[in-house]
Amino acid sequence: MEGDVSVSAAVTIRGELEGDVQTRGPVRIESGAKVKGDMHGESFLLEEGADFTGRLDADFELPPELGGSGGGRRRH
Repeated sequence: MEGDVSVSAAVTIRGELEGDVQTRGPVRIESGAKVKGDMHGESFLLEEGADFTGRLDADFELPPELGGSGGGRRRH
């Protein structure tokens, strides 16, 4: 597939994708997948054997011991 993906649910990539992914949920790139693009999501799982070229951008809450406030989300 070629093109950008924008959804508010989890994304699982099993085949080939050239494009960016924007989601509020987790992104999973399975073994054997070939992905070229930037990923933005809640969390990421890159399985061994997957081919990924791009940037990962995640929104997550830091625990208090690492400077998180416990109240809001931070972008890292």
